[in-house]
Amino acid sequence: MKIICIMPVWDEQNIISLALYSSKDFIHEYIIIIQKGIDKTKEVIEYCKKLWNLNITYLESNEKLRYKRELIMKHAKKYADYYIIQDGDEVFTDNAKDEIVKLIKNKITFATAPIVFLENDLNHTTVNEENIIMINHPFFFKNLEDIYFPEKGDMPWYNPNKNYHIVKDYNKPLKFDCKIKNYRRLFLREMFTPWHDSNNQMKTLEEYCDQHHYHCKWYRENVNKNANLEEIINVFKKDYEKDKFKWNIIYDENRYYKKPIIIDYFIKNNKLNGIEKLEDLKLLNSL
Repeated sequence: MKIICIMPVWDEQNIISLALYSSKDFIHEYIIIIQKGIDKTKEVIEYCKKLWNLNITYLESNEKLRYKRELIMKHAKKYADYYIIQDGDEVFTDNAKDEIVKLIKNKITFATAPIVFLENDLNHTTVNEENIIMINHPFFFKNLEDIYFPEKGDMPWYNPNKNYHIVKDYNKPLKFDCKIKNYRRLFLREMFTPWHDSNNQMKTLEEYCDQHHYHCKWYRENVNKNANLEEIINVFKKDYEKDKFKWNIIYDENRYYKKPIIIDYFIKNNKLNGIEKLEDLKLLNSL
């Protein structure tokens, strides 16, 4: 079975090696679109590709996330049996391969599952208890003609009127979403959904944030009307770093779910932020 991983990425240096490790044993081909950023995402991917002999195809697109996912689906349409959706900061649980084998064996055509949320490092999660286990997201579907993207959002869906669909909605998570990014990425991410859902003609997120990000508006109105986007990001980065864990608590495995082995491995090696610099990649050699 050819299982194709749909993976648009953007400044995912810290976690993408953990993500690839967690799915490499059940993915036939990763199709990756790298959004322009400032970190070493591509170098980390290439290291993992060589280390684990991964089958990776790169595509190029400056479109919004949903269109990147559509492009990947279309690229593999002639040969894919199934698709897996995995972002560059999403780490599958240790039982994910067994579950995917069951899905295929049971002729499941579409599957969703909750996601555990970690933030700012591999030990912390949000203080908002309702968001620690995020609602079900699609992560697995068969290569069928009726899979489509609704008008809103960036996830595919299926036609419930087709009688061949067998759908599974898990009640336990199969992924950990590890939001560990450089500050520039976090700053821009605040406007990602409004930009994605808007009909604004601006092609890039940076252009959108330059005009619509509330910090940009405030800073130009109150401090420096001529400041550019990067200058404003650097100003607010200082405040963020002083109080990084203000809205976080320690993630409690006893209360929720056990972390994947690869996350525990990085924690035990005192790499709570994943791959902070390229020399940290040596950690992967002994896995």
